[in-house]
Amino acid sequence: MQSRFTDLETVVAEVHPLLDAWGRDAAFAFTLGETRLHRIKLVIHEWIANLVQHADFEARTPLIDLSLTLNAQDVHCVIEDNSNGFDFGQQITVQRAKLEDEVMAERGRGLLIMLNGTDDLRYFPLPAAASEPRQRLEFWISATSTPCLDTPS
Repeated sequence: MQSRFTDLETVVAEVHPLLDAWGRDAAFAFTLGETRLHRIKLVIHEWIANLVQHADFEARTPLIDLSLTLNAQDVHCVIEDNSNGFDFGQQITVQRAKLEDEVMAERGRGLLIMLNGTDDLRYFPLPAAASEPRQRLEFWISATSTPCLDTPS
């Protein structure tokens, strides 16, 4: 399943019906179950919301490509965009440091939730294209893994 989005004003609203349709797909629902489908939706929503709120596309028209593949009992998701990207490792360090604060902030833990909600998550720039940067987030969720969304670490 693949989709492309080009409008940051509507991408969050557009992605939810798509995710709901995937949830109604018999192959996904049967193989993964409701809990894992929820994890997929949560991670995709969090990433798309981060792109809308924080990504720097400069003057380029945003291009966000979303692809989801079901392999046996595993899901592989790829989200590519043409933003300038950011230092993922540094942001994880910042978010982990916030966990030490006595007063927990309401925001700023999305990447940690994404890490804990997936079996493997990677973010990296793709080799430079002729005219614009390209970033790639990919994650895997297995039907046999145990979710641990309650304790970001």
